[in-house]
Amino acid sequence: MMSTQSMKQFDDGDEVDPAADFTLAPRKLAVVAASKTATFGYAPFFSSIAETAAAAGCDTVVYALAPQPGIPLVTHSQLFGKARRITTVILEVTEPDGSAVVEVWRQGVRIPHRFRQRLVKSQDGDANKRALMRGLAARTFGPTMFLACAEANIISIQRDSWATIDRFGFLPKLAGRRLILNPSHTYMARPEMKEKRRRYSEDGRVVVSVWNPGHHAREAKLPWQVFIDGHEASELIAPIAFAEPSIQIGVYGLGIV
Repeated sequence: MMSTQSMKQFDDGDEVDPAADFTLAPRKLAVVAASKTATFGYAPFFSSIAETAAAAGCDTVVYALAPQPGIPLVTHSQLFGKARRITTVILEVTEPDGSAVVEVWRQGVRIPHRFRQRLVKSQDGDANKRALMRGLAARTFGPTMFLACAEANIISIQRDSWATIDRFGFLPKLAGRRLILNPSHTYMARPEMKEKRRRYSEDGRVVVSVWNPGHHAREAKLPWQVFIDGHEASELIAPIAFAEPSIQIGVYGLGIV
């Protein structure tokens, strides 16, 4: 489920999200998912999640994107609490007008870097896909790139041959990237999505996904996935204990690659 902002069709004159002027090179990630049964989602637990992730040696926290009604606007102190080891937190928030924005918060910066999801499904119009391509600089942080949920559909997979179709020239933009973060709102069951993530991981890259479980009848056992250099390696994401059972946290060390 997406916000009204996420679902709009962008025209070619739509405002481009500002380019990022910093790099991210996480050493150890915490990926966080909230079950459908979580009455208030992540909201009551942000600081505890950060502190739990820090205790596990993580420097970066990536939240699954929030289904409706989303996460209200948050503050730096809410997200980081006392977790000084955590340098970066990435999540999607919903503004009062209902529009959704991805925010990248950094420990030493009080205002987040922000950008909007541009592509909701592979059938979205070309204007949406061009908007995503124009906005890649907003979601590229040196060796790390972020694709919000179905933005991974910027390429297509031909069903009869499984050939890759890259009409918008996205794959060359992966040159120099080592980590692709692709959190989702909920589980994406279509086999083409898994294949796209796998292909993005080729040439030595890592693709990490996390989603909020409990929204579909058939889902993967755990709410996260990782591909390394063209192969799935989701078993390398280690679940860690958290006091609230509706919140799941997995830890992945990029030094494993």
